[in-house]
Amino acid sequence: MYINLKFPPIPYHIDTGPATLIPGMAYLSREKIYNFDLLAVFEGELFIWEDGIKYEVKAGEFLILEPNKKHYGYKPVAEETNFYWCHFDSPAPYKVTADRQSHFYVDMHDVKRVHLLSVPKFGKLQNAQTIEKLLEKVASFFTYTNSTYKLEQQILFHQILLQLATQNKSSTTAQVVKIAEETIQFLEQHVKEDVTYRMLSQHLHLSSAYITRCMKKTYGCTPLEYLQQIRMDTARNLLESTTYTMDEVARFCGFNTLSYFSKTFAQIHGISPLKYRKSFKEKM
Repeated sequence: MYINLKFPPIPYHIDTGPATLIPGMAYLSREKIYNFDLLAVFEGELFIWEDGIKYEVKAGEFLILEPNKKHYGYKPVAEETNFYWCHFDSPAPYKVTADRQSHFYVDMHDVKRVHLLSVPKFGKLQNAQTIEKLLEKVASFFTYTNSTYKLEQQILFHQILLQLATQNKSSTTAQVVKIAEETIQFLEQHVKEDVTYRMLSQHLHLSSAYITRCMKKTYGCTPLEYLQQIRMDTARNLLESTTYTMDEVARFCGFNTLSYFSKTFAQIHGISPLKYRKSFKEKM
């Protein structure tokens, strides 16, 4: 299972600390907790029930408990168990999926790009020593009130999230994402041009079929579908923030004719560009 966190705004750290359970003690019981709770075990084993599922979190493993779900220790520990807990939250809604999601999320109706961090809910700590040191450092800032220390604490916490999100990613997956990113970069640089698959293939020295597979796997769309999204997002931004004529907006967004631009915009947004601008200004 994977917890998918959208950003911006970015997830933020609340509190972190070390904890020890001696034999006979069980993890605490909570009916509701309004934030995420990352548990990283370094010695012993925790037995935790959450929302009908039992987890045995051994040394070198972690579990992320979700907000507003009941959890408790369903069994006392048999040996001294040392672990760190880390409370954090995310301003944006999160989603749990069975498979790892792409670390990119495209909102085709928003000029601002929204990204996605897909973090395993439960698993092994691939870099256990590194994460333990990061958690120790984060916890050491508990008594500090200076803003620079608090900012450093947030940065360290994000390093922990990145460690968890990027572990166990195959080199093949990394290559697919790299190609998709290079495709996006090319599309954004040539948004005004009549981009073709031949142009993409020549630029990346790869077949158009393979480039398309990489885009679909990473972004869930083809290169030209993504280009359409960029153009429509750009058009909305220009209609809202400039006094460009409709012809100028169309040309800036890579459309050869105003009629084709207006037709495409209306298909995507359900309203003509002219009416969109008028409606936006009336709301201001």
